[in-house]
Amino acid sequence: MKVVGLFFCFLFMLLISSYIYMELIISTLNKNDIVVIAHSGGEIDGHIYTNSLEALNHSYLQGARNFELDIRETKDHHLVAVHGWEQWAEFTGYTDELPPSLDDFKKNKIFGKYTGIDFADINQWFSQHQDATLITDKIDVPQRITSLFCDKNRLKMELFS
Repeated sequence: MKVVGLFFCFLFMLLISSYIYMELIISTLNKNDIVVIAHSGGEIDGHIYTNSLEALNHSYLQGARNFELDIRETKDHHLVAVHGWEQWAEFTGYTDELPPSLDDFKKNKIFGKYTGIDFADINQWFSQHQDATLITDKIDVPQRITSLFCDKNRLKMELFS
């Protein structure tokens, strides 16, 4: 009976060692070979598609350095980070005409607590995080984006045309 107990103890230790070894390999791969992109700024508190300042900060603290933001235009022609206007209205409780003005966009908190960001905020954030790369989505005006972004060497764009 003692031999059987020792055998199972040995087997258990072997399995734990194998698990720890595999976790180490996965961790190393994630750090060296896999490019992680925080989509819409990344998840925050279980919420996705916020494109918020808090999502950027949270994802950065988690180790992300590539950030995809969905860029759209407000009624008064300012570029802001928002996945879609109908979804933003649902997330904020906004009931007026879409798209909103920049002022209305900035006044309305996402889920009552997250901060929507315009292009000035995006530039400020990326200026403070020199190792971060912006990947744009949703808007198809590359010349406008490159002229506005603070460092075109850290800019990648997904374009549809």
